Parts: sequence; C-alpha cells; structure tokens
Amino acid sequence: MKKTEKTFDAVKSMREIRDNLSAKIKNMSFEQQKKYFAELRKSGRSK
Repeated sequence: MKKTEKTFDAVKSMREIRDNLSAKIKNMSFEQQKKYFAELRKSGRSK
C-alpha cells in the first residue's frame, strides 16, 4: 500500500479556526456574540 503525503491537515485547520474564534468572542456577552455572528453572516465573510 502506498502512503501519500498529507498536503492539508483538516483537524489542525479546524482547531486553529476554532481557537481564533474563541479568542475573538471570549469577552463578549451573549447578545454581543449574537450580533457579531449576524454581522458575519450578512457580510459573507468566514474569518
């Protein structure tokens, strides 16, 4: 069986995205978080 080299690590990428998001919202109230995510959806941006 041939072993292929990984070019993209999905688990690592997801952890980085989650950690960055957690850092952005950690000091926000629930209402602020709702507003933040609503604005994010409106803008179509994922980061």
